Amino acid sequence: MSLCVALDDAGRIVSSKDPAAAATWHVSRSLLNENDTTYDYALTCASTALCVGAADETPPGGSHAFSTVWFASTNPASGAQGWKAGFGITINAAGLSCPSLKLCLGVGLDGPVISRRPTEPTSWTYPDELDGVSLRDISCPSTSLCVAADDAGDVLTTTDPTEFPKAWKTTHVDERQSLDSGLGANAALEALSCPTSRLCVAVDDGGNVLTSTDPTGGARAWKTTKLGIDYPLEQVTCASASLCVAFGQTGDVITLTDPTGGAAAWTITSVDPEAQLTALSCAAAWLCVAGDANGNMLLGTDPRVERGAAVAALAGAIDRSCSKQRIARVLEAHGCVTPFTAPGPGVVTITWLSQNGTKIAYRSAHPMRSRKLAIHVRLTKRGKLLLGAATGRVPIRVDARFTDIRGHRYRTTETITLTS
Repeated sequence: MSLCVALDDAGRIVSSKDPAAAATWHVSRSLLNENDTTYDYALTCASTALCVGAADETPPGGSHAFSTVWFASTNPASGAQGWKAGFGITINAAGLSCPSLKLCLGVGLDGPVISRRPTEPTSWTYPDELDGVSLRDISCPSTSLCVAADDAGDVLTTTDPTEFPKAWKTTHVDERQSLDSGLGANAALEALSCPTSRLCVAVDDGGNVLTSTDPTGGARAWKTTKLGIDYPLEQVTCASASLCVAFGQTGDVITLTDPTGGAAAWTITSVDPEAQLTALSCAAAWLCVAGDANGNMLLGTDPRVERGAAVAALAGAIDRSCSKQRIARVLEAHGCVTPFTAPGPGVVTITWLSQNGTKIAYRSAHPMRSRKLAIHVRLTKRGKLLLGAATGRVPIRVDARFTDIRGHRYRTTETITLTS
């Protein structure tokens, strides 16, 4: 992780290139007019070369009038001098998403907005009117898929984000009751996150989580899970398809490592009992950064897998990788089921190679936590031909590799023998 950026209610940029070290956090001077305050913030970073933010500014004197101030930077860690700020259209800022450096979309109570020049704060425009809908959040995993959520339990999806509203489809997905009966029959979707085109996770003000592995697939493609909590959920962020984190009106974080699981797949942890969490982002599966109402930054890290544990797990898999098993049995099973005890979340790959380097069998698995796996290492076509013609003993070099979620790689290689 090389950059974390936050926006506070005084219009100041808070940034760090090493968020785990408290001394590296820098607070810029305010980008707003003196004495002005903001609310309804939104901030997104497409990369270390583009961050875009929005906030509704209230002028001093108690006036109810406000304008949306837009922030943009191609050097977000450089302090106030690296940021541009300007007033644009008013949206009651709620959510922003930039699928590329040349396309950003935003949503708010006044509908969607779009910019094809996101480094220019005054470039935002309304693509079209959207009467009667208050959008709460938007997530665009690519330029060919955007998903938005509204306050009526609907998701809006499109494969052409620039064509609004004709290229957008509205689907009602949330039939659950709101915790506040005054909000109407259906719970409002408060936030959503789509780390890939094959996973979207949304939360609502009824304390529910909605997930879909096919977000454009209609209402039946969305699954609702009730977590049994008594407070609304206000934000969710997914670093990957194997880690999503949500929070509500408390100091608790709620984590998910299995998007296909139900309520049991979510874990509730109290991380800030003295304050309410106000912002959260997970830039990687091993690092999440949250802010609370007292101005504190909280870091959640998943330490790297210990080298000894990873090597031992790989060696154990090789020891149980069909050594001295009969070739006929391996051919009948189209490979070999290999037990592997994952030392943590990551990717494990087991490859069988002949003495001249021919790939005989291969399989990868993606454990989401420390657990026991049964990996079916399947024969390749060339592997079936080689073993089918073999007589006597066949030596096989087993190459076992594991990459943890922080990108650290571990490898063990050993030779086993199959018998005829």
